[in-house]
Amino acid sequence: MHTLLKQAPAKANYQYNDKGSVEKVIVTIADEFHHTFDGCSRITKYANRAPESEMNARFDRGSFFIVDGKLIDYRESDYTGFIHSDANIAALIKHIGLSVQKNKSHFKINTPSTTLMYQQHSSKQLVVFDGPGGVYDTNIGFAWSPFRNYVSGVLELIRLICANGMVTTDEFFSSKVPLINKWQDNLEVAAKLIQLKADQKIVNRLEHMAGERCDINTLSAISRHAHMRLVDAEFQNADQRALLANIAELADPMIHCAGNYSDTAFSSSVGKNLPGHMTVLDAYNMITEISTHTANSETSSARAIQMLANNMMFKGDVRVNAHIGDVKLSPFSNANQAFFGELAVA
Repeated sequence: MHTLLKQAPAKANYQYNDKGSVEKVIVTIADEFHHTFDGCSRITKYANRAPESEMNARFDRGSFFIVDGKLIDYRESDYTGFIHSDANIAALIKHIGLSVQKNKSHFKINTPSTTLMYQQHSSKQLVVFDGPGGVYDTNIGFAWSPFRNYVSGVLELIRLICANGMVTTDEFFSSKVPLINKWQDNLEVAAKLIQLKADQKIVNRLEHMAGERCDINTLSAISRHAHMRLVDAEFQNADQRALLANIAELADPMIHCAGNYSDTAFSSSVGKNLPGHMTVLDAYNMITEISTHTANSETSSARAIQMLANNMMFKGDVRVNAHIGDVKLSPFSNANQAFFGELAVA
């Protein structure tokens, strides 16, 4: 059952930790529905800089989309943009639906719940190279919101050997289907176009990534994300902490390339032009492993991880074709390696 509440009364309450910082923001909507923003959310981060009265003003008289008693999407009180009618929302639910995504961290869709207004439309397997690590699924779906007058096409790339995933944010694959006459037919056309682009571009790119060295700046960024998620250990279980510790060490170019470069190479923009000890495909597999198999933290967000993965795949600023002979490829480099986080550094 779904409900769209417009200009609804709402109140925000802060919950503090032992250090006096806001650790949760609990919003009560229409005296009936409750939603908790945890420490990773932008709302709770902002709450540590703003009084409770200001947060109340942001939410009170806002618009809230509720499904089965849970807050799915919302707009704050100052929102004056588009809102679907109840009839349009019913049609979107009928033709696209609501789906619970276990790997919400893959998606850059900004919703407060683990439920996304999303449904997978089609799936196709791509064999990029021989071996179990070279098989990927391309999943195409569509996401919608009561506050958007279009439907967004979404391309998700899943490596089957380990279920690591990335959602493309590259404009080449973006598709916004306007909700006008016969929009359901337009979804079919958009899905076919996205799949055609995926067949052409992603296969070619993955093949090249296996033979390109990743720059040391990107490898440092991967190691930092693993370290940051380790520091916020409360969000990780024991297996996740072990995985992050291994990736942090495996990716760190200061450990594996220290004898090849001066110290300044690891702390300046020069590093983006210097080849590291792993291929771009190795680095991509590690960052998507972090994304898929560990929890987001206050300092390492899903958005930042997905941006890094997309840069490796599409932007072309993380690959260095010129090899320096003394920089040896890591013995752990292997296109068929399922989980880098399971490797112990020798």
